[in-house]
Amino acid sequence: MGFSNSEGMMMATQAGSLSYTTGLALAKKKNVSPNQLGHELSNNTGLYGISGSSSDILALIEKESAGDHRAELAVSMYVYSARQAIAQMVASLQGIDGLVFAGPTAMQSALIRKRIVDGLEYLGLVITPKLNLEEISNKKITALQPRTRSKPVLVVPIQKERIMQSHVRSFLV
Repeated sequence: MGFSNSEGMMMATQAGSLSYTTGLALAKKKNVSPNQLGHELSNNTGLYGISGSSSDILALIEKESAGDHRAELAVSMYVYSARQAIAQMVASLQGIDGLVFAGPTAMQSALIRKRIVDGLEYLGLVITPKLNLEEISNKKITALQPRTRSKPVLVVPIQKERIMQSHVRSFLV
């Protein structure tokens, strides 16, 4: 990936926004080379690093419900990171017209969607628990908000594989 940024949301194995001083402290504590530090920051932080057990948010939700405190911390930090990213975008755009969830976590976890939206009522975002708990189709856009009280909150399926196949096909033909 070359000089990719490490800003933004926490991910499965990446911390997201991280002060360079944290990296320096980690390199010193572990006595690692720059290459080893890069590997650590790209593969052993984020959900995996916080939980110490998994980079899979769904597995961490299960562990959290079983009383695993590190899994609980990882899930909480993930939700906080998502809410922080939403707030940054709202500030940059000077408002919000709606919220779109996309990707595997959004498709599979009503609990994550609920936790992210809870507390965003001041932005005009509300989800209906019943709609949120219904199975999300991977073929169509699903609205989660009550029609009268909220700006749109949508789950939009992303089919990366189909898009990549289409691009490869057009390149080869």
